[in-house]
Amino acid sequence: MMEERGIVSAEVEEALSSDGAEVIEDYPDDMRGASCLILGWVSGRRPIHVHLSYPPRVKIITVYQPSDDLWLDYKTRR
Repeated sequence: MMEERGIVSAEVEEALSSDGAEVIEDYPDDMRGASCLILGWVSGRRPIHVHLSYPPRVKIITVYQPSDDLWLDYKTRR
């Protein structure tokens, strides 16, 4: 699914380890278990959202490039 959105694994790793990466939404009561949405950056300029579960078993739930139609500053939902 990531590949269909034009995102490869290396970009997810880069986004999660980028200096500007931050948790922008927290979902402690998610039915799949506690999780969060992280905003990270690829090549310092391309925003990527990564929805993942919390440790001890971290799983990536979804990855996408946020749409300007749905997000203000890529952190706040419209």
